[in-house]
Amino acid sequence: MEQNKMAAAAAVAMICLLGAPQTGGAASHALLALVYGEDGGSIAEQLATAVVENDCVVKRMGPVLGEAGAINLDQPEQFIWLTCDQAVDLEAAGFAGLVNGPDRRPVLLVGRQTDFPEDDSASDYRNRAYILKVSHFNNDKPPRRRKDLEQIRNWTLDRKDRYRRESFMRVQAASGMETPDEAVLLFYDSPLHGERFRENNPDILEAIEAFNDAHLNDHTYYFAGAAQ
Repeated sequence: MEQNKMAAAAAVAMICLLGAPQTGGAASHALLALVYGEDGGSIAEQLATAVVENDCVVKRMGPVLGEAGAINLDQPEQFIWLTCDQAVDLEAAGFAGLVNGPDRRPVLLVGRQTDFPEDDSASDYRNRAYILKVSHFNNDKPPRRRKDLEQIRNWTLDRKDRYRRESFMRVQAASGMETPDEAVLLFYDSPLHGERFRENNPDILEAIEAFNDAHLNDHTYYFAGAAQ
């Protein structure tokens, strides 16, 4: 088991060589991989090959430190968010081993990406506390969902230590789980920023909880660091 984890970590590190982190703008497609330690190195090696074939580069990747939510998935070891110059087809030949292989497969999500350069920060990404949220909408009232989300964002803009948006994916296809509607990558400038924000802004936390209850069938938060 420990050898598999070491092999997986080494192979995931290979992906870092495929490109520098992106800071927003040009890319319009994304691939998100949730990688499990018991996958061993071969999974990450196959992912690296598929990434090259689809003109993708790493936007953000790091260890998953915890999770909270109702989506029935085991906690992954790593998340890898990639931006791509073209739409990624999970049925393409390069993904055959990842999607249909005999071993434990990673969870893969692909879709349209939106970045938020207006929310960027001068903080060192290695010190940030990242939150990856994956959600299934109930689609009862989409216009109200969009309005409620924008209202929460407006409330947070002038709050000290607030969380920031890095990237959003409108998910179009998935492997390893039922296709969610969205994945969003958020961050606090540091874990301490997150602690202070949550302590000092219970009204925002209550609004987020009400939003989840009103508009989502289920969701999961993954709490992560960033190695790139």
